[in-house]
Amino acid sequence: MTYPKGTTRPSNVSGASDTTSTSDMIDEATEAETEVEASNTSEATSEATSETTTTTTTSTVDPNIQQKIDSIKNVASTIRDISASIRDTVRALRETGAIDELIAAVHEATITMRDTTIEISKISKDLKERGMIKDTAKTLDETVAAANEAAESFRQTVEDMKEAAPQTAEVIKKARERVKTKKDNR
Repeated sequence: MTYPKGTTRPSNVSGASDTTSTSDMIDEATEAETEVEASNTSEATSEATSETTTTTTTSTVDPNIQQKIDSIKNVASTIRDISASIRDTVRALRETGAIDELIAAVHEATITMRDTTIEISKISKDLKERGMIKDTAKTLDETVAAANEAAESFRQTVEDMKEAAPQTAEVIKKARERVKTKKDNR
């Protein structure tokens, strides 16, 4: 059973709820329009009055529930507004050709990325075939080994200096500590 627009179902009816579905609102709107059209003609008015009896039932709705209903209505209205705005924006984008330009730009960028990737792949294969990658890695390993040997040699030289001139090593150590202390005091 549908009720006139602006009224709610009484809560004592089984299956009644405090909210109205969209289809119920559409049905109510359709019935209200039908009743208005029928009342506009005198013949239809007498038939509508004799056949249809409209009962207006008023019920009080909890303010919290009414606030939730109003909030849902506001959300629905916002969704409709945003949907219309998106539809207008898409239509304008299509008519101005902006979408076509965007797609063309993405297409060109994709082709460029593909070509660059292919070129990098060719270069790396060429370097590998010529042995450049292995040679570079081997040279790097040799450099690290030579650096380790140099560090070991330097450490050994410092140890030899400590043994050969213990007083000099002690003086250097004290001087280093004084310099460090002066830096920390600044």
